[in-house]
Amino acid sequence: MRIPSDLTADPAPRRRHRARWWLIGFVVVIVILLISLRSLAGLYTDSLWFSSVDLHNVFSTLLAIKLGLFGVFGAIFFAVLWVNLVVCDRIAGHDVVLAQEDELVRRYQQFVRPYAGRIYVGLAFVLALIGASGTVGQWNNWILFRHGGSFGVTDPQFHKDIGFYVFKLPFLIFIVDWTLAILIVTLAVSVVFHYFNGGIQPQRGLPRVRPPVKAHISVLLALIALDKAAGYVLQRWSLVNSQDGYVNGAGYTDVHARLPAETLLIYVSIFAAVILLFNIRRQGWTLPVLAIGIWAFVALVVGIIYPALLQALKVTPAQSSLEAPYINRNITATRDAYSLNNVKVHSFPAASNISASQTSRRRSSLTTVRRSAIIMPAPRAMAGAIWTPAEPGTTSPARGRSGSHMWPMVTRTSIPMATARGSGIPARDICGHRRIRGAGRHIAAADGRITTASAGGGRRVQAAAASAGALAAAESW
Repeated sequence: MRIPSDLTADPAPRRRHRARWWLIGFVVVIVILLISLRSLAGLYTDSLWFSSVDLHNVFSTLLAIKLGLFGVFGAIFFAVLWVNLVVCDRIAGHDVVLAQEDELVRRYQQFVRPYAGRIYVGLAFVLALIGASGTVGQWNNWILFRHGGSFGVTDPQFHKDIGFYVFKLPFLIFIVDWTLAILIVTLAVSVVFHYFNGGIQPQRGLPRVRPPVKAHISVLLALIALDKAAGYVLQRWSLVNSQDGYVNGAGYTDVHARLPAETLLIYVSIFAAVILLFNIRRQGWTLPVLAIGIWAFVALVVGIIYPALLQALKVTPAQSSLEAPYINRNITATRDAYSLNNVKVHSFPAASNISASQTSRRRSSLTTVRRSAIIMPAPRAMAGAIWTPAEPGTTSPARGRSGSHMWPMVTRTSIPMATARGSGIPARDICGHRRIRGAGRHIAAADGRITTASAGGGRRVQAAAASAGALAAAESW
């Protein structure tokens, strides 16, 4: 028969233990509040400012979106990491024989593992806060992804609506990259806890790993491989925004080297994921090493070395011919973006024998032209023509190289040097800077054409020909 005093235990130690945890939690909350004082002050100031201009609903909407992103991605990170930590604990052996040099593991299992559940929750919570903090800055991409539309225009490479690249693709890339990051963190943390739980034991050569641990690591590596496959799919579409070629957008190397490489890497990543999942039954190291080795080899040779060699050996020596179709794509897209499709061409009679007195009489017209965009040709240059906006692929004397203009020039005037010298107008007043050497070869032929573009309701003169007829036309405009 049991003594009655044995039936009841003293609750005082349990109360003291519970009070200690409450005290630790209170201290942690106070520390977090102190660290966040600056951010909270800025948040309150923004709230006051938005309210002062009657736009508090904008502030509350943005705040709700940021908190929503933080909460959703934080919850996903916490769930993924916590589940894997619980798996690490469940498949850990309780009768593991440890070597004498594994003193750290022995102390962990003796003093820390009894509180493993709380440690898992706390660690997953802290890492989830860190991982979710970077998602707040994606509020703009989320709004575009959620409410973006279509432009009704498709790209020439993949024939997808332009709205997909503007509204959908940036947030999709972020999701894939963020998922890869949390999978890598989960894999690293899981390996560490497998070691503390005795599932991985260091020894000479390869470490000794229990079969369930190999299966767990294989699953995580397979998920990483599938995420990489999804990333390669998005990288293929991202080539339309490539800046590695002659102009912005997919160039010759992108289409003929990087695009096939990304496609091949998609299949290689899926193949690697299948091998890693099959390794759950084999539970060895040969298949994981083979899968990772094949992927690394293809990514290095096909994805990096081959495009670099193609660009250096084939594309760079023949850029003018090989890049021509992709430069035309860039020109067409630029014209569409700036609504420069409706360009009207007007002809006027031009003369090349202009006297200094004629130029002096038109001094008021010449001095009103934008100085920063006037280009002085070489003395051998003849009368020019009014150009359409500078196109990618045309050589710009002001930049000294071709294919660099993504923004159309507003004004471009060409005047023979002899005229400038005899007109009484200082050369610096005409061109705004000293004459650019060799600029004459970039001036349009003296065919007497004048071209104007209508954009935004106003006409822009792109250049003025150095002839009496051109000066009169420029003054009348």
